[in-house]
Amino acid sequence: MIAVITKYYPLHARFEEVLNLATALSKDDKGLRKGCYETRLYASPEHGEIKSVSLWENREIFEAYLDHVIAGDDLLEFQSTYMRREIDTRIYETIDTGVIGQFPIETELERRQISC
Repeated sequence: MIAVITKYYPLHARFEEVLNLATALSKDDKGLRKGCYETRLYASPEHGEIKSVSLWENREIFEAYLDHVIAGDDLLEFQSTYMRREIDTRIYETIDTGVIGQFPIETELERRQISC
């Protein structure tokens, strides 16, 4: 499994449009993101940044998807119209820590709230 973090830096006036596009890509209504387990979006209008964090089955599947997305001149046109700087995508390999990703039943915050 890999994690892919993509950062979008939209023009201030185009922030909502880029956020809507990133949301549509994440929802994947066309079914193009086969091999993508989960995607989360994080938006900061104050800083003019949108982050997409996705978990993919492997690098080859992600790169095949990316090749499809950036085919033609659409990406260059999109970046010149909507972005103040180039889209930044980074791929991270999974490190097995031997721990299954589960949240504890009680968190420290919950314990403090109960004792108040």
